[in-house]
Amino acid sequence: MVYIYVEFFSLFCAGMLAGIEVTVFFGLRAPLKVLEEQPQIRIRQALIRKMILFVPAVFVLTAISGVAMIVLHGTAPGFVFRCLGLFAVLIWALTTFIGTVPINEAVLAWQPNAPPANWKSLIKRWERLDAIRTWTALRLSRSSWRQRGCGYLRHRSGSSRLAIVMAIRLCPPKGWRCRPSGVSG
Repeated sequence: MVYIYVEFFSLFCAGMLAGIEVTVFFGLRAPLKVLEEQPQIRIRQALIRKMILFVPAVFVLTAISGVAMIVLHGTAPGFVFRCLGLFAVLIWALTTFIGTVPINEAVLAWQPNAPPANWKSLIKRWERLDAIRTWTALRLSRSSWRQRGCGYLRHRSGSSRLAIVMAIRLCPPKGWRCRPSGVSG
């Protein structure tokens, strides 16, 4: 029963990490570029200060739950997707700790009135690294969803199978027809 909660938590964390990355990549990059120098730097600094604890916390929970998924399920169906998901976590972490964290630290030290001469090139580098982070977070989320579907109903019993069947009936995939239990034809 514990593994069901770990699966849900892992999927939730992967989705949160992907959502954060997609929001920054698609929702904040373009609006920040239209601002003048000073307000742009101030907003970047404020965002870094707000996200400095939240994003690492989501990352750590995602990594721990990903490892727990591999330990709990071993080589059961979906193993490849679990490994791909953990690999995506590793790429995300390396890109973050080697690439974006040093740039974020530099941005926090900037004076908005007098940014360094190379501030635009540093922002462009950060944005390229963020594209890698966004892609890997999306791959992680996709791998998490994929591993859940590999023989899922075959290997579940009792209440978890019932919950999945109920979820499919409430929100059926496009083209599926749902009939009440026991109705044939």
